[in-house]
Amino acid sequence: MSTLVNKGSTITKRFDTSGGVGMSGFEDYLRPEVIWCLIGLVFLFAEFFIPGLVIVFFAVGAFCAAAAELMYGELSVNIQLAIFLVTSVASLALLRRVASHIFLGHKEGEADLMRNIDSFVGDEALAIEAFNPGERGRVEFHGSTWSAVSKLPVEKGQVLSITGQENLVLYVGPKTPDLDR
Repeated sequence: MSTLVNKGSTITKRFDTSGGVGMSGFEDYLRPEVIWCLIGLVFLFAEFFIPGLVIVFFAVGAFCAAAAELMYGELSVNIQLAIFLVTSVASLALLRRVASHIFLGHKEGEADLMRNIDSFVGDEALAIEAFNPGERGRVEFHGSTWSAVSKLPVEKGQVLSITGQENLVLYVGPKTPDLDR
C-alpha cells in the first residue's frame, strides 16, 4: 500500500512494506526459471520470423536451463549460462539436420539432381518450333519450355524422345515406335 505525503512543495511516496502487495507479486516473475522460460518463448516466437531453423535450438537451451534451475535450485548464473550454451549448441549440432527434413522438407542435392536428369532420358517432349540439326530449338517437357538440340531436322508439333541433357539443354531425337506393344 502506498500513500502520498505532502511536505511543503514536494510530494513523496511512501510504501508500506508491512504485508501489503508491494513488490512481492512482481518478485515471483524475477525467479531464474521464469526468466529462462520467457527467454525460451522469445526465441520460439523469433523462429517464426527468422528463417533457417536455428533459433529454436536456443529456445531448447533456455528451457533446459529453466528445468535445471527448477530441479536443482539456486544454481549460479555461470552454471545456468553454461547449461544454456551447451544444450543449445548440442541440440543444434545433433538435431538440426533431422528437424530440417521434418519441418522444411527434403532439398535436392547433386545426387538427387543427377538421378532426376537420368530419369529424363526416354521421356517424350513436344517440339514448339521447327529447328535444324545442330541448332537450338524449343520443346515442351513436363509443362515447361526447354532449349533442345537434335541431330536430325525437327518439325513443329513433332513428338520427340529425350536422349540426354546438359545443363538447361535437352538432346532430342525422333520418337521411335515401341516394339514391345
